[in-house]
Amino acid sequence: MDNRTHYSQCAIELVENSMEKAEVEGSIVKEVIADTGYDTHEIFRYLGGKGIKAVITGNRARDEVVRAIKKGKKK
Repeated sequence: MDNRTHYSQCAIELVENSMEKAEVEGSIVKEVIADTGYDTHEIFRYLGGKGIKAVITGNRARDEVVRAIKKGKKK
């Protein structure tokens, strides 16, 4: 990664490396906590496909939408 590479472009590789390390240690990755630099549909789809919970911090607009969706599902 250099100064022209956005963090989100490296996210999947970072997660895959973390999953490999966790597997060697006899563990699994259950969730990924990241800031808004990693807030992309591609990352959410990738993590969801792996059964990994995405926790993206610092994005109030997304947080409000997610809360509204969850509230609607309860009805």
